[in-house]
Amino acid sequence: MRKIKKRILYLCPEVPYPQETGGQVAFSNHIRVLSETFDVDAVMLNVDQKPRMVPVEIAENLSSVKVFPRKYRHVKGLKGFFSAIFLFFRFKYPRAFSVRINSEAQTYIESLSNNYDCLICDHFSSFALFKKKKAQIVYVAHNVEANVLFDQFRSEKNLIKRFFFYLEYLKTKRVEEEIFKRSNKIITLSLQDKLFLQNRYPTLVIDNISESLPVDPRLWEANSQKIITFMGGSNYFPNYDAIQWIVEELQPRLVNSNIIINIIGNCSSILRNNPDYINKSNLNFLGFVPDNKLDDILLKSSLFISPIIYGSGIKIKVLKALSLGIPILCTSESLFGLEYLSDLAYLIFNRKNPDKVKDQILELLDDNISLQNLSDILRTRTIQQAREMELMWEKIIA
Repeated sequence: MRKIKKRILYLCPEVPYPQETGGQVAFSNHIRVLSETFDVDAVMLNVDQKPRMVPVEIAENLSSVKVFPRKYRHVKGLKGFFSAIFLFFRFKYPRAFSVRINSEAQTYIESLSNNYDCLICDHFSSFALFKKKKAQIVYVAHNVEANVLFDQFRSEKNLIKRFFFYLEYLKTKRVEEEIFKRSNKIITLSLQDKLFLQNRYPTLVIDNISESLPVDPRLWEANSQKIITFMGGSNYFPNYDAIQWIVEELQPRLVNSNIIINIIGNCSSILRNNPDYINKSNLNFLGFVPDNKLDDILLKSSLFISPIIYGSGIKIKVLKALSLGIPILCTSESLFGLEYLSDLAYLIFNRKNPDKVKDQILELLDDNISLQNLSDILRTRTIQQAREMELMWEKIIA
């Protein structure tokens, strides 16, 4: 692909390789699309301090890449708990922001920022890497972050946790509003976020991009196995809530149907709080699955479900299923950002009626022809949207 002669400084709050979270999948997708179209210099932060490296094939397509370490060493156990409390009260910033503040990275980025046509801050927390106030900034908003935290606060029953969640919400709201003021342009990944921000902040310049992942060359095929799959770690509140619904509402209704429910992702927090979840007969907690095994597990699924109701941004887990052509059944919230599927009402279920959800699942899994037709439709739409997304980035940045 011919590159447009425009220099971009791209700030990423993580090293998204290997891809272990939805956010990392989104970051790597943005890096791929931007580096194919523009001259991109990338700055990243190794926030979890794992041995992460940018793959050679990605680095070769970037003009340069610089990785900085996390400022405060990641500590586990009781020390980690007290460290988190210390950081919470010491900094006026939300936790996702404060752990990424790195003066060396800030100095490096500030020395470069005048040499670029465009500076892209991908995600709310990437602003921790950038101190300079005056710059042409394009902010990629994965969610309205304060809204997610407010939902978490409202849903929490423990009074102590509610107190901390509310303070974190206030910190996030203040910082997020400052980010909106500093940004010359905001890119949302769902139409819902764009409409919310336009209504709340009418002077903002906002574009929306419907995300899409490259379609995998392997083809999903309908099979006799009755496996439904959800993917998401419970450390992220919307996932925690979705898993809780699967276990408490859906699993009991499918226990006598020969259907297996697989949950992929680190679920240590929800299992710690609900140890009885692990003993459900038709439910498998598969834990974290590495990239080289993830697709094989997903392709054996008969149906991908997403009962998420919190968060107004794109749900990368759904994009992952679509990239493999796996039939999906989701809440309407799970399809936020996927406007190219908005006319397919039969993809949607209502969590408030779990008996009807059960019937929808049973009906789909008893009809392999319908499943295969659905897979073909989703795959075609995803291929079309992948090209449309690339054109949108070109239009917005060029």
